Amino acid sequence: MNSADDNERILRKFEREVLDPFHLSLPLMQRPLGEALYAVMAAYDSTLVSLRAISAQMDEHAIGTRQAIRVIVQAAHVLTREAVAFPP
Repeated sequence: MNSADDNERILRKFEREVLDPFHLSLPLMQRPLGEALYAVMAAYDSTLVSLRAISAQMDEHAIGTRQAIRVIVQAAHVLTREAVAFPP
């Protein structure tokens, strides 16, 4: 069994060797920093507006409402990521 230090070392190695190169390869990261930051902030702001509009129509006490909101949020994040990473 790994110790906490071993787990931390493994995680940081994975971060350096896999996650960092992947994130740097995204089209968003090829844009100037100011544009990329603005795009990410705008994408999440627009997600919140959509979620608020949809949740206002839902009965918060109904069975399945939390699941429905979760699905909406996940779909919005996918759409946001695709729009920012792969603009038309």
